Amino acid sequence: MEKKIFIILSDVALMQMAQNALEAFTVKHLGVDDRENQYLESYGLLWGSMTTIPQDKIKNVVYTVSYVGIDTSAKMERGSCLPNKDSLNLIA
Repeated sequence: MEKKIFIILSDVALMQMAQNALEAFTVKHLGVDDRENQYLESYGLLWGSMTTIPQDKIKNVVYTVSYVGIDTSAKMERGSCLPNKDSLNLIA
């Protein structure tokens, strides 16, 4: 039997993900060439909890995501994204 992983998104987290995705791909980002603007990535943090459910000697994992935070000060490039360490220090 294989280990199973379950992910539960709260209504708020799902709405935040949808809003942030729309913003990331529809709003023009300052200082970015128009041709590359459509390829920008977003850096985000998921907040929630993790629990395990034992079943037949295997511990299945349940991740519950209750909040999503997007770092708008991250260094975004085509195909990659790096967090802004100052921003992470404020959040964490």
